[in-house]
Amino acid sequence: MQIRTLMRAAALSACFAAAFALDASAQISVTSPTAGSTVSMPVWLRAHASSCDGSTNMTAFGYSINDSPFITWGVTNYDIDTNDYRFAAQPSPGAQYTIRYKAWSDAGACPEVDVVMNVSGPVTTTVSNIDDQPNANGWNPAPCPSQNDTSGVGASSWFWQWDNGTAQCTNGSTTTYTAPSGSPSLDGGSRLFYTEWQSSASGGNPGERFSNKYATGATAATHFVYDTYIYATDPQNIQNLELDNNDVMDSSGDLVILGLQCAHGANSWQYTLNTGTLSQPHDSWVTPNPTVPCDPQTFTPNTWHHIQLAGHRDSSGNAYYDIITVDGKTNSISWSGFDEFGVHWGPGDLILNYQVDGIYNGGQEATSTTYLDGMTMIYW
Repeated sequence: MQIRTLMRAAALSACFAAAFALDASAQISVTSPTAGSTVSMPVWLRAHASSCDGSTNMTAFGYSINDSPFITWGVTNYDIDTNDYRFAAQPSPGAQYTIRYKAWSDAGACPEVDVVMNVSGPVTTTVSNIDDQPNANGWNPAPCPSQNDTSGVGASSWFWQWDNGTAQCTNGSTTTYTAPSGSPSLDGGSRLFYTEWQSSASGGNPGERFSNKYATGATAATHFVYDTYIYATDPQNIQNLELDNNDVMDSSGDLVILGLQCAHGANSWQYTLNTGTLSQPHDSWVTPNPTVPCDPQTFTPNTWHHIQLAGHRDSSGNAYYDIITVDGKTNSISWSGFDEFGVHWGPGDLILNYQVDGIYNGGQEATSTTYLDGMTMIYW
């Protein structure tokens, strides 16, 4: 997941500047979607940048949506070939969007190429800027509980706790930051997630789970997209990055989990299944064959990484994992299995998890600092 860090930092500051010379020599060709077309969700974008300001040595190529400050970069400095669920057909089918293609060469910036198109598909609900929501009132969990603390389940906004599937004694905190604060941000504000731990006497990898109930009463929802930008200062201390969507599917209060994690040990994305029963569940991580490679320790530090995960569930408690997109590279997948849990939470509650599992550090302290920005959940 290498990113042209310095070039992209410069690009972010320059993308709204008036330095785009209208008479510059540039060539950005767009294959799909074309101007005026109507396409279905998710939108697949294909474009190529061959030259800019007289130079064919391209240094960055990306796109943004409407007036958003968030740029998704191409799989190379020359090509964008990815899908994106943020072009959601809401509030009604036929929603219109402008794709803003931006490119740079070693000679300077290209004129922006804008493509206006329409999106068809189901009516969706989008919950944006979840990272900007406050912490739950009075939430201050003990770092070393005797058992997993579930009292945060009904809380609104952000709450966090040690995950009992990991080694004990993890201390975590999270808070929002508004620029300028010395913290990285793409839209003027981000959320800091900090964890520190000492492994328990029995060893193992510690983990802190951060959660947010982002919707209620959504029992009809069956499809979910988890979209966020992640920035890690010390990825070498991260064992797993876990991103889950918890869907309380009906009046029984039973829960279906769409859980994915980027796992260092497996060097792969893994998905979760309930290998027990509804009343006696056992949450198990599965490494698919073939794998979709991912290792959080290879994330470029101090750089924003864009992750988008899509999946759905049926009425029988089966989870289906559809698409993983990381830094502009899309993998279509077809993983599935039973992942329902009889927990009896509030019907229609939708709760996301962002979990950071740390390395086993031989009993010595290790810390992890990550930031999230542009955190969005899309469901229908």
